Amino acid sequence: MAKYKARYDKDGKAYEWVDGELVWVRPDLQAPVESLGVSAAVVGDIPDFVSTIDGSVVRGRSGLRDHCARHNVTPMEELKGLPPKTTVTPYQPTRQEREATKRTMHQIADQRGYFRNH
Repeated sequence: MAKYKARYDKDGKAYEWVDGELVWVRPDLQAPVESLGVSAAVVGDIPDFVSTIDGSVVRGRSGLRDHCARHNVTPMEELKGLPPKTTVTPYQPTRQEREATKRTMHQIADQRGYFRNH
């Protein structure tokens, strides 16, 4: 069974893919290749840097990919455009819970002899 994917915009279906290959583009989105100014581009490698995680030297993009996989992290550049994480309201214990915690702490300190005179 072929894997089908389509992308829609305000005017309806814009693109269709079958098994990862673009098979249809809405006519108003098609443009001749000459008008796009398409050309090859060479992107240089990133400079070497020292990791703030383990202090090792990371060399190039492949080194960065390996380093991120090894430490289970994601570069900040890849997080651009994501919505910010919502904050969670911190837990506020009730007065009774605070008093119970204080009593427990005092009982532990008394049992261990922290407040006895020497």
